[in-house]
Amino acid sequence: MAEGILEVKPFQDTYYYSCHDNPIISLIYSVRGDILPVLQNDIFYYGEEGLLSVSRKSKKDVFQLLKEEGFRIEKVGMVPELIQVIKEYRKKNFFLFVPVDACYIAAIEEVYHKGHYNNYMLILSEYNGNITYINTIGVDTAVRTCSSEEVRLGYQSEHNPNKEIVIISYEKKETNSSVFSARENFLNNYRENQRFIIQGINRVEELLHYIEEKLYKPGQWEEFYRKNELFFQTLVPIRMVDRIGSQYYQHCKLFQDCSTIVNIRKMILEEWNVILAILHKYNLKLSNEKNSLLPFLEAIQKVCVLEKEYILTMEWSYL
Repeated sequence: MAEGILEVKPFQDTYYYSCHDNPIISLIYSVRGDILPVLQNDIFYYGEEGLLSVSRKSKKDVFQLLKEEGFRIEKVGMVPELIQVIKEYRKKNFFLFVPVDACYIAAIEEVYHKGHYNNYMLILSEYNGNITYINTIGVDTAVRTCSSEEVRLGYQSEHNPNKEIVIISYEKKETNSSVFSARENFLNNYRENQRFIIQGINRVEELLHYIEEKLYKPGQWEEFYRKNELFFQTLVPIRMVDRIGSQYYQHCKLFQDCSTIVNIRKMILEEWNVILAILHKYNLKLSNEKNSLLPFLEAIQKVCVLEKEYILTMEWSYL
């Protein structure tokens, strides 16, 4: 018989995955008091999406991690009477991971100012027309309440691409993983994917040299900026810093006894925050004036140096 979790604690330490998956991390956090299975599962590296990005390569998907922690997963398709289904399953101590077009939830609409925003909610309860759920808005993961009608409309929205509901129950399971074993699993994952990490750092260096080359040729910086305006004027740099922050959190937990590695990741995060601050200072528009571009380039240069130092330290200490 499935045993319900009496108290679900939202995982709030960092914006680790995404608005979609952070609520699921909360389940792992609630039964373990940590998210070691998640931390050992992921490698972060600089990717090729657009001008620059930070990608995450996961060994297992988040639902597989849930299964290994004693959760049972069942997926079902579109449910016409969503609210009734929520009531029935919650009476049996089941959780529902429900895809909802979050534009129908006022608090989310106010933050994003968008016509629709595909998000997910982990349903905790339904009472007198209100839904209690865990959700993530930006870096904030918390328990919230909204009306059953908002959830129903969001679920049935024509903008919602995936109406598959995931039904989750919990059977208590002993888990013996320690920080040491989690770190060993992470290091194995790191070895397997080291080429992506090295290629990513090379990509950042290439970008740096390319910008330096364009900077001192009349008219070329403006052309480069116009071609990549979407990068500079969208949330891409913010998402990058979020993931660099997740990587720093990961290393804080897995390498508690190696201050050198943790400090390097901290300095890398600080440099990306400098880059983000520069973009915001100039309203995400960089001119070819030295007072705006040189600090931008210097911060990227420091990132390259620190990332190489990180790789060498990992090799000397653990590989």
